Amino acid sequence: MNIQGIFLDFDGVISGNSNELMIRWLHAYACRTAEGPVGLQTVRTVAKLASACTPRELLELFFHSFAIPGQIGEVQQAMHRETSTAVRIGDALAPLLAGCARQGIPVKVLSQRSATQGTFNQLHHVPGIERDMICSTRGLSKANPLCYRQVGEELGIDLGGWLMVDDSPYALRGAKLAGLQTAWIVTAGFHEADYRDYEGLIDLRLGSLAALLPLIDDRQAAA
Repeated sequence: MNIQGIFLDFDGVISGNSNELMIRWLHAYACRTAEGPVGLQTVRTVAKLASACTPRELLELFFHSFAIPGQIGEVQQAMHRETSTAVRIGDALAPLLAGCARQGIPVKVLSQRSATQGTFNQLHHVPGIERDMICSTRGLSKANPLCYRQVGEELGIDLGGWLMVDDSPYALRGAKLAGLQTAWIVTAGFHEADYRDYEGLIDLRLGSLAALLPLIDDRQAAA
């Protein structure tokens, strides 16, 4: 595997707790506003589809299905505003960025947010992070191969040399169909059955983001 560039997912890969913060926030909101109870496990199940559709589409489906009131845009803004200060960035990101810089490997963060500023605000303190490293999916689901082709065209890159690192097998499906190499970071958000459905489209399975750095060094040394 000759890695010429890396795309990183934010929720689940760069941050290990952002998904859980949003799940718990949405659960609390649903319990306050819905006519009847909405279980925490229900919200977790719905949240697994966050990379199979856009965040707005997912919230619209969730709110409509469970008769939860609220303006989607306002709810999204409140959720990000009220959870952002508690988001933790994993310790592996800065060493990975430094290692990639030594090898001349560009790194991009792929964000499904409508505006990339929010993602950059979470990362600006990390050594090696620059504003132009944040890329938007521009309203497309990460399970959609067109999402990656569009980003590749905007960046002027050959997707075949790039690695997509994500904790969602749905996102990795889209990436592989678009011609990228794929690496799955194992998290609590997905079960083995989710992985097995798409294991033929996943090139690497990693226990953490930290496990990627020696692979970068070893593979580049062998290239």
